[in-house]
Amino acid sequence: MQSGRRSVSPVALTQRVKDNILHMPDRLRLHQRISADSKGLCNAGTDWEVVQALRDWAYAHVCEQEEIEATLDQREDFAYAEADAPTIFTAFEQRLGGVWCGGIGQALHKLYGMYGYTSFVLDCGASQTGSTHISNLVRIEHRGRALWTVQDAYYGVTYVDMAGDPLDVLAMLWLLDARRHDQVIMRSGPRNARPLLALGDEASLRMSWRISPPYPVGQPEHVLADGRLMFCTRPSVDALIAHGRADNLFEVLRCNGYPEQLVYLYCLVFAVYPSDSLGSATLLGEMQQCRTNNA
Repeated sequence: MQSGRRSVSPVALTQRVKDNILHMPDRLRLHQRISADSKGLCNAGTDWEVVQALRDWAYAHVCEQEEIEATLDQREDFAYAEADAPTIFTAFEQRLGGVWCGGIGQALHKLYGMYGYTSFVLDCGASQTGSTHISNLVRIEHRGRALWTVQDAYYGVTYVDMAGDPLDVLAMLWLLDARRHDQVIMRSGPRNARPLLALGDEASLRMSWRISPPYPVGQPEHVLADGRLMFCTRPSVDALIAHGRADNLFEVLRCNGYPEQLVYLYCLVFAVYPSDSLGSATLLGEMQQCRTNNA
């Protein structure tokens, strides 16, 4: 574990706010919005608690979208890649559009950056077929060690060891390549719902795995002025399994000799974004080396 593994001292949340947020009105408004809505952030005393609280808040406040039109991160009239965290989360709040896991990963990356955390967007799976899943890595200090932890705002989860402590991504990959997935524990946050935008096509609604509970049990909470429906969706472990089937992720795992559990997608990492950021190539190489060493 070479890159970013030196011991560092945790920076108090109040200092992070002072250094990165107080002097920028848009950031301050978003921070105040999160603080008013997140007991986890207000009570956070460590990096580990802060990054989980931010992921949990992002999980509930990103807007997901069914396959009805270009997602917000793909639209030509909204420069998603260049937008900062306040702009993106304001757009979600105004229901300008929604995203899937890729856009959610970008949003969380920008939110972590707003608080001064180094993070990356992690792409895993089969890039040639598009059967992939995107989450985030964020660097924290925990008990005198620098760790890269997986934070997945699409499903609102992270991964811990048997003692409930954060798993460094390299330690997690070593366990998975040894087929010791029983020691990689998925931990969910306290939130359990977020908005989903969809059109009113009956057949599409019935087929959607993103609407949870499934339509027609799951009914829209609002009809927007343009006719789009806003559901309150609850991505869960069952939805994660449905995602695996819908996007052929289980087939990808089978073809690569892994058990049909989606946590093994992290053994198939193929990109760390932004790819031109300092340390991204080294981190990707270390993650891929774990698989090579255990092949």
